Amino acid sequence: MSLFDELIERVNGLSEKERADLVDEVEQATSGQKWFPNEGPQTDAYFSEAFITLYGGAGGGGKGLLPDEKVITPFGYRKMCDLKVGDRVLASSGTMSQVIGVYPQPVQQTYKVTFHDGGEIITDGPHKWNYSVSGKPTWRKSGLKWKVGTTAQMMQMIEDGRTLMIPLCEPLKLNKTYRFEQRKLDPYVLGLLLGDGYIAQCGKPDSNVKISFTTVDDELRTALPGEWKTDGPCGYRVVGDYRKTLIESLTALGLNGCTSEFKFVPEPYKLNNVDDRFAILQGLMDTDGTVTDDGKAYFTSVSKQLAEDVRWLVFSLGGRATITTKRGAYRDSNGELVNCKTSYNVYIRMPDNSVLFRLSRKVKRCGLSNGGKGELKRRIKSIEPHGEAATICIAIDHPSSLYVAGDDLIVTHNSDCGLGLAFTAHQRSLIMRRKYTDLSGLTERAIEINGTRKGFNGSAPPKLTTEDGRLIEFGAAQHVGDEASWQGRPHDLLYLDEAAQWAESQVRYLMGWVRSATPGQRCRVVLGSNPPLSDEGAWMISMFAPWLDDRHPNPAKPGELRWYLTDGGEDVEVNGPGAYVFNGSDYVRSELPEDHPDVLVALSRTFIPAKLKDNPTLMRNAQYKAQQDALPEHLRAAIRDGKFNAAREDHELQLIPSEWIQAAMDRWTAQPHNKAPQCAIGVDPVRGGKDNLIIAPRYDGWYAPLFKMPGKQVNDGLTIASEILKHRTDNSIIVIDMGGGYGGSPYDSLITNINEDYVIQHKGSEKTHERTKTGRQGFYNRRALVYYRFYEALDPTQPGGSSIALPPDPFLMAQLCSIRLKQDDVDIIQLEPKVDLVKRTGQSPDEADAVVMAWSKGAKQDNFRGGWENAPNPRSRQRAVKRTPRSAGRFDSKRYNR
Repeated sequence: MSLFDELIERVNGLSEKERADLVDEVEQATSGQKWFPNEGPQTDAYFSEAFITLYGGAGGGGKGLLPDEKVITPFGYRKMCDLKVGDRVLASSGTMSQVIGVYPQPVQQTYKVTFHDGGEIITDGPHKWNYSVSGKPTWRKSGLKWKVGTTAQMMQMIEDGRTLMIPLCEPLKLNKTYRFEQRKLDPYVLGLLLGDGYIAQCGKPDSNVKISFTTVDDELRTALPGEWKTDGPCGYRVVGDYRKTLIESLTALGLNGCTSEFKFVPEPYKLNNVDDRFAILQGLMDTDGTVTDDGKAYFTSVSKQLAEDVRWLVFSLGGRATITTKRGAYRDSNGELVNCKTSYNVYIRMPDNSVLFRLSRKVKRCGLSNGGKGELKRRIKSIEPHGEAATICIAIDHPSSLYVAGDDLIVTHNSDCGLGLAFTAHQRSLIMRRKYTDLSGLTERAIEINGTRKGFNGSAPPKLTTEDGRLIEFGAAQHVGDEASWQGRPHDLLYLDEAAQWAESQVRYLMGWVRSATPGQRCRVVLGSNPPLSDEGAWMISMFAPWLDDRHPNPAKPGELRWYLTDGGEDVEVNGPGAYVFNGSDYVRSELPEDHPDVLVALSRTFIPAKLKDNPTLMRNAQYKAQQDALPEHLRAAIRDGKFNAAREDHELQLIPSEWIQAAMDRWTAQPHNKAPQCAIGVDPVRGGKDNLIIAPRYDGWYAPLFKMPGKQVNDGLTIASEILKHRTDNSIIVIDMGGGYGGSPYDSLITNINEDYVIQHKGSEKTHERTKTGRQGFYNRRALVYYRFYEALDPTQPGGSSIALPPDPFLMAQLCSIRLKQDDVDIIQLEPKVDLVKRTGQSPDEADAVVMAWSKGAKQDNFRGGWENAPNPRSRQRAVKRTPRSAGRFDSKRYNR
């Protein structure tokens, strides 16, 4: 029974007079209240007594385009009709987002939206856009950059004489994989050759084929690699070995024999990373580009395709471009009028046009006058009916719900509980999204609840002061570390919208500043979020494990309070509220005051799930409900029904599939398999700080539960060595991480007690010559090697399947899922650098590191025919003493240290 149902039951038990008096009291008490919670979970969340409440809702929203319309993805274009749930598209921020719904729409009226730069797209009437109205200073002062409206609404505004603008996309992070030989040419050099290079003969078999380059700038000439000889007053001709390289490369790219009017940007360069796209654009602009005295930039070519490619590059890099044509004429020596070829002029605007050039004389002429003082936008020229057609609507998991569509790269398109608490129950509130650009919906809704813009200040960070003196601040922390800007600014309510998109370290840091100096003022944290659809929100599963983890030994009911201590970043569940101290082995209640340095105070948390049916506004929208019902089963459970562990999808660069990790945890038993001895121990050391000392004992493929010691309890290397030896048996190999400088001292302590051959120093940055099982790929460093070897060992398709059994541990699960590949190089396997991983997730993968290090060394059952029963005396000694000679008659893990 929900809290709301309990209240109704109590009210029904009152007499008629008592109920009438209660109604009068409630009306008087709430006459000025601006917000009331919806019946159901929102009411439960509003009245929950928990310090931390996870309020999980349902997602949605979509945009309708023609089935053949193209949508840009990290790997190039895909038609709308070819997209499926789980595919990746590029959001307006330029980053990858996942498709969480695909909804075919019936035949309906469509509209052609045309932009002043010549771009156009066909969409339906309900299609949503972010837009702003030109010349609306009041709107800009409010801090709301963008408003959300449908195509039909915007058409009416244009007919009323308003000028509408939409945002440009940020630089698109494309990720298409191409064979290495297709991209031998430096992108800047290719840009130079496409601009002022002569390549019309390079497809001929004649050994005298000429490839030349024309320029008066020595700076450009010296930018060309290889040997070039003078060929005329300002021309240069390539000779030597580089000539052969150019011919082969241009031929592979399809540019062989291209005359000026048929040049184009090859797809391997056009659909590549941001730096390469800037480089080829700079090469083109340094040759066929112009910059005027007032900083305006133009590109001119007689190739229509090349001009369109330049325009596309500009849009893909966050700029704006318009193409115009011109055809000149001149009179020859006989006085006859000769028409010139049509030239295509691309007018380009970037926030700072200097990024378009490398040539110093052109860079100097650029300034910020050309669009640099404000945000570039795209003006809508017209919206006109375009007949009837069926459309397809997709929903993505990006906060803005905006994705990028069409050849012209056009950007197209459950926080009330937190706002309601801020308006009615708290004095100082902080409402946050991950990015400032995603705050507009929240601030707009706050102004709507407030009933007026009075008291709203849109200057960053936006804030609203209500008539009764409540302060509501709106903030963001896009990158890990940005949350520190809120240090020293306490609030009694912290509401994090779309919490699954936040790093755990950010959430815990911000929670540390939830406090109040006002007597009697309650403090609380509300995490509003749709279910996480990737590993980045996995921390929520562990933080709210009694409600979200099906394997939790003591599951909790929705709304039930549980009490937790947080020590060194680790949560410890306790029996109830109050002060606790650690007695060396457990946390016990204490009579010490709560402000004592040894005391930890238990705080409550709960989870209140919300479903689509709990939102009366959306339930009245039959189309929205039908779209949610049409989702695939696992996504329907997450998006419509609010089940948090139903639809997590692996990131496309994730190294180890989540399914493999989960299978390894499902194989785990309380005792080692096949009487296996301890073979290795992986150790991730620490010295103080928020991280933990991690020890991972491995018994063949079976791992014991990881030992974790808070860093504040680790004073020196001797402490680490002592803990390692407590957990070591069977002469196992010790693999200790030397990164960060914490491994040296415990290593020295260990080798004073045991033979140094049994202690392996793991240096993840070391180079290695090892290759994959197929021999086709090498490894960037040892860190990539050990993780890939673990990936191979978890592969269920190998003969006999995988023998690895991992202890069920949500932290370990999340950390193993967080390991991603760095690049798509077909020859070298490289992982995302750890520093970038920590920035992305907010934590170091210490547990995962210890596990894979334990796998990297020491014996495995593969070493013995017939299994461990045939291993020589596997448990004859508990510890290898320093300088003790090896005995052929006992198990010795060092002998199988591979």
